[in-house]
Amino acid sequence: MTRRSAKGGDASAQPARIDYLDLSLAWHVLREADAAGKGAVRSVAEARGIDATLVTRALDRVETAFGGAPFLVAAMRRTGRLTDAGRLFLEGAPPLLDAWSVLHERMLESRVDASTT
Repeated sequence: MTRRSAKGGDASAQPARIDYLDLSLAWHVLREADAAGKGAVRSVAEARGIDATLVTRALDRVETAFGGAPFLVAAMRRTGRLTDAGRLFLEGAPPLLDAWSVLHERMLESRVDASTT
């Protein structure tokens, strides 16, 4: 049996590729939705000076990468209510984001150190 993603596609065909920015944007949307309710995607986009479509696509990729379950209750994401999957991501993502950020900084530092030797 083929698993379907929340967007109706084949979720098992190929895993979504996500990066730090995708994870960070998705987490910020969920944090904003949890705190303020509706308008989280727009709020996060405006705070970063980017188009809301980019934020929505990042959220889509993260949802797909984590099994396809939607993180927000409404398909249009206007209510701001989190699903169980959204709550789990909101609570579990900070250590991942922190670890990724620390690793990134260390890797950049090692490049600088390597170029000076």
